[in-house]
Amino acid sequence: EICIGAFQPNHSITDGPPRGSIHTFRMALWSAHLGGYNPQFENPNSAECLGFVKSVTEDFWQLYTADEPTHSDVHLLPYPLYVSETGDLSPKEAPWDCFPDTIAPVVGAKSGMLPAKLTT
Repeated sequence: EICIGAFQPNHSITDGPPRGSIHTFRMALWSAHLGGYNPQFENPNSAECLGFVKSVTEDFWQLYTADEPTHSDVHLLPYPLYVSETGDLSPKEAPWDCFPDTIAPVVGAKSGMLPAKLTT
């Protein structure tokens, strides 16, 4: 799981859709992880792009967890938690609530020995 923030002052939304080096990096990253280029990536804030990413990752989940996995150029799984509008997290329903092929829940529990940052 990787998250970054990036800003290029010479490529702001006020001049139209930003098309600097960050845009190029995002396009390459999404293409590499989502099976190739798709025009939806050009507008990452659109409902169409979100729907495309959700659909591709959910389809890949089916391949990834199949009894006989097959090759895929997709390398991204759906986010395993629901995130509320207030930022609260809750597990998805089965089979999303556990890591594949395990009974280990995606949402951790406090251990009493390790810091909560590591276990929840």
